[in-house]
Amino acid sequence: CLASHYQAAQAAVAHAVLALCLYQTKHVKEADTELELARNILSVRFPTGLDQSNSTQGFWFDWLAAHVLFQEAEKAKHEFGEETETARRDPGTLNKP
Repeated sequence: CLASHYQAAQAAVAHAVLALCLYQTKHVKEADTELELARNILSVRFPTGLDQSNSTQGFWFDWLAAHVLFQEAEKAKHEFGEETETARRDPGTLNKP
């Protein structure tokens, strides 16, 4: 759903979900890229407000879902990204809870 003919809300959801998955699998650089792509899409839409929209642009609930997933990906960045950075500095922390 990242092809150019899909609506922006779907692309934002896909980028956010990819970022979540990549953070959890410790692929931080790739996750950061996906998170930034989601951020760019959402930054264009949210300043104009959420109206009813349509199937071409994405309905309000599509944009809301994209925003919620984006926020979760940002949380994962702080959780898993910091964990990865700590492990990079001190590999002995990988096995600690």
